[in-house]
Amino acid sequence: VQRRTQSLAAGLADTAPYHWEGEFADLELLDTEIREQRMNGNRHAQSYKAALARWLFSIEPLRASWDPTDTEAASIERGAQAFEDQGCASCHAGAPLTNNATVAVGERPAMQVPSLRGVRWRAPYLHDGSAPDLGAAVRAMYPAQLDGRRIDTIDPLTLLDLVAYLRTL
Repeated sequence: VQRRTQSLAAGLADTAPYHWEGEFADLELLDTEIREQRMNGNRHAQSYKAALARWLFSIEPLRASWDPTDTEAASIERGAQAFEDQGCASCHAGAPLTNNATVAVGERPAMQVPSLRGVRWRAPYLHDGSAPDLGAAVRAMYPAQLDGRRIDTIDPLTLLDLVAYLRTL
């Protein structure tokens, strides 16, 4: 199965477990499995792995850096509300914008919920890179079963507002 590497610029602190299926409790286990086992790389000392984790945790998420027009600001505000109403915030929660769970959404297999911090800078989207833009990524989440309710489609205007909001994260 094709996998796209998750962004390091999303801020890794407080987002364990790691890897798309959430199978690694910490970065040391991830490093050992991926670099040493799968890639047959050199084994690193514990101090090296600890320093690597500190460095990775220090990478700040990229942020949006523009002053929205009044029209854009209204769209962003509606998008923030839709993010809550559509159930997005139940998984993309808190400061890291992830609940660190491994879940299936829509017709997709269970995967680790990625952080949405700096999401505008990380196209293509989804675990396999199949969504070329944020609109396609949001549409791919439907139909969805969230919080015990089924959402089959997303209104086109709501989609635009959600994308406007996501670009600010």
